[in-house]
Amino acid sequence: MQVRWLSKWEKINQDTGDFKLQVRWLSSLTPVTYLSKLPGIRCVAALLQLELFRVSVFFN
Repeated sequence: MQVRWLSKWEKINQDTGDFKLQVRWLSSLTPVTYLSKLPGIRCVAALLQLELFRVSVFFN
């Protein structure tokens, strides 16, 4: 028996069984100057947080 926990960052494509991270581009109206030192950034990539965990159990 093999158990696999999928983290909340993974999305399962049910057709192909591929694992993909969901990424959304967020519009930012405020320039980011402190952390990135790049003023004028217009969008930021963010991972969507999935709250559910999925467990797959395989019997060999």
